[in-house]
Amino acid sequence: MTRFAIIALAACVAPETKKHSGPGDSAGQADSATPSRNDTADTSPGDTAGVVSDSGVDTGTDCPMAPWLTAEPSEPIVPPAGVALDAERALKAEEIATALFEDLNVAGVFWRDQVEERYVFRTPAGAFTFERRQDGELNMGLWWSGDSPWPDDPMADTTLADELAYSNPEGTSYPELDYEVGDARLAFPESESLSHPRQMARVSALFDSPNAPDMGLVLAPYAAGGVGTHGGLSMPQSRAPFVMRGPGVVPGHHAVSIDQVDIAPTVAGLLGVAPIRGVNGSTSRWVDGQMLAWQDGQVRSELLAPRCAWGAAQRAVVLILDGLSHTELLDGLASGRYPNLSRIADGGAIADGGSIVGWPSMSLPGHLSVYTGAYQGHHGLLSNSFRDRASGVAAPGVELWEVLVDPSVAGAAMTAYLSTDVETLFEAVGRSFPDSQTASISELAFRGATWVGLTEGPPAPPMAGDYTKYRVADQLTVVQVEQMVAEIGLPKLLAASFYLTDGVGEGTGPHGDALRAALVETDARVGQVLDVYEREAGFEDTVFVLTADHGMAMQDSARTSEWSAALSASGVSVTTYGHMIYFD
Repeated sequence: MTRFAIIALAACVAPETKKHSGPGDSAGQADSATPSRNDTADTSPGDTAGVVSDSGVDTGTDCPMAPWLTAEPSEPIVPPAGVALDAERALKAEEIATALFEDLNVAGVFWRDQVEERYVFRTPAGAFTFERRQDGELNMGLWWSGDSPWPDDPMADTTLADELAYSNPEGTSYPELDYEVGDARLAFPESESLSHPRQMARVSALFDSPNAPDMGLVLAPYAAGGVGTHGGLSMPQSRAPFVMRGPGVVPGHHAVSIDQVDIAPTVAGLLGVAPIRGVNGSTSRWVDGQMLAWQDGQVRSELLAPRCAWGAAQRAVVLILDGLSHTELLDGLASGRYPNLSRIADGGAIADGGSIVGWPSMSLPGHLSVYTGAYQGHHGLLSNSFRDRASGVAAPGVELWEVLVDPSVAGAAMTAYLSTDVETLFEAVGRSFPDSQTASISELAFRGATWVGLTEGPPAPPMAGDYTKYRVADQLTVVQVEQMVAEIGLPKLLAASFYLTDGVGEGTGPHGDALRAALVETDARVGQVLDVYEREAGFEDTVFVLTADHGMAMQDSARTSEWSAALSASGVSVTTYGHMIYFD
């Protein structure tokens, strides 16, 4: 039975909401740049290996065979119907695209075409399409019909210097935020030169949801408004950090980019979660021996020890620093600004390309993808807000801060929209270790956790520019960790989130002085959590994961899109949720 711990005081997060859908059955495979998937096999923990797997990994004679190295795929599944446009609605999509392109800061739109069974991107430069179909081995795959609309290299711009190597054509400055004219941190790449990673996988998975929009909108990377933002398809908004330290992990920098949906199966593997028959969403096949009941992701073997990785860790801690820029974190670690985060990074595995999140790159779906291994079109919470097509109302009908402060609201949202076809990491651990404790603290994902800590506060989001509530909420995360350990000891799995980086990143930009100061504060709080594990003699046998729910991109106030005005002027009747467009 789940125990809810409510600590009175401030709500933590600026208003964001959530999303819905249930996988009916399947998913799209990752783009051609995605590493090949090592599907899993059903091997009991008592079996020993003593063989070299097809992947060339020596699993040794003194360890159980890692199940993800041996699985053979089973029968295909039928992809979910999701949302696709018939001929009449496809014409309406073309009409909307024409209207939107009157705004020069609109980079493109996309939709799923029911008639021609393809996915369509429209940009001012023309039309681009890709297909999802079975290959000769019955695996579902994704193929561009020609070029992609934008570069899609997941390893592009992996350093802060790379990210700041673009221009500032309008000479934009924010002196009130300590950005002066010519500040190198004011760099605004154009769509044509900036990677939009995993375009096919992220888009196709979205439209598998019965609550998917009719169309998606892509703005120029700098044009969403505000100072810092996320939600888009471009790299800075789509890339979260990924650092992992602990037993079974190969330390050092790895020239790879993982997917956010790889985190849950990888952590499950290190914990020794029992393999299960489930759906491989990337190939649309049943697989005997997965870590989770539904996996769009994979166990990232290249980050793990070649022998004895399955079950190498006694416990796991996953820390989400909401909205944190990948390049900003790596730069700060290299510069020594964050000594406590370095306790995870030093001796840990750092994915140089970070973790690519789903689309839209928003908080609620990102948190759920971290803990389900499924894209939002499959786990059901599409975005912070979206349309429930069955009822016609906005879903999930509450703000993110309400989910964090009220367990009844949180539980109702998860019951309504988090698909039962997916398995959370908490549920997988509980299935495999029935007597274990799992804890979710200040976290938007918690189904299956045995100890849940939320923050209780006034029914209002923080005021713009006032980050006090974020700070108080994040300190309460530390208090609850200490309370939880005092009550139940170190859990098998701890999920904890910190939100100050998101609030300050949106308000002042992902690389500003204020963000770096906020990250120093967050570093100290993370250090307090690590101290608890040191004090309880649990640091060295625990795998720690440091990541975020999405990235963050600097915005150009001189070139903010007015796309909603362009739609209104066209007379087309639609309802929008963020950058998702639903036809009325």
